[in-house]
Amino acid sequence: TAPRPPPPAHADARRYCRPSSSNIDGEPVVAPPSWIAVISLPVSLSSTCTFRSAAVAKMRPDPVEMTPPLTVALEVYQQAPNKRLVITRDAHGTSTEGFNGTLGWANNDRGTRLTEGDELAGQKRDAELFRFINLRQSYPRMVVLGKEKVADREAYVVGATASDNSREKLYFDTATGLLIRKFVTFKTALGVIPEVTDFDDYRDAGGLKLPFTISWSRAPFTATQKFTEIKINVAIDDKRFEKPGK
Repeated sequence: TAPRPPPPAHADARRYCRPSSSNIDGEPVVAPPSWIAVISLPVSLSSTCTFRSAAVAKMRPDPVEMTPPLTVALEVYQQAPNKRLVITRDAHGTSTEGFNGTLGWANNDRGTRLTEGDELAGQKRDAELFRFINLRQSYPRMVVLGKEKVADREAYVVGATASDNSREKLYFDTATGLLIRKFVTFKTALGVIPEVTDFDDYRDAGGLKLPFTISWSRAPFTATQKFTEIKINVAIDDKRFEKPGK
């Protein structure tokens, strides 16, 4: 997926993580600290904000079937508040998928189709450009659960409940305040499956600290995206998000 803009890196997270007297589900509620509430860097993030990024992704589609790793080139276009286009190129050709704020679609050499169900829900969620910038709006309920190690870094663990009551765990580096991991579980016929997304290699992009490496895993699948460029507030034709042939 496209890079999801994280909180700014300059705030000191430690002085904000103090429980209040309120509780939810038996856990202390913590008012979202400034570094996970609103962006405060000198960059214009308006209702017409756009992101354009390019990446190389390495995926292992099915280790059980001994499928060799697949390398693809990605172009991702996003426009606030919730439009997204992903262009994927590999040795087999080009495929695209998009969300225009209402409808989701996918296109490849077999034709174009509308998405639905979980696939559409995933497209809608990924298209929310400000999801990890304004966490107070994205996650009305957040609690600090404690600290854990993520690789060699110590992180604050925040339990976040979205408006649709879905729950995630967000891990913020205690030294920088940067989002370094997102953890969520999915119920399937085979049981509960965890999904982990790690954010790394943060660099400045138009005044924002953004992750240029995103690693994703949901057994037995894995993928790593390494972004070569991320540009903010570029001109994007609104028609690009519409279903081809419309």
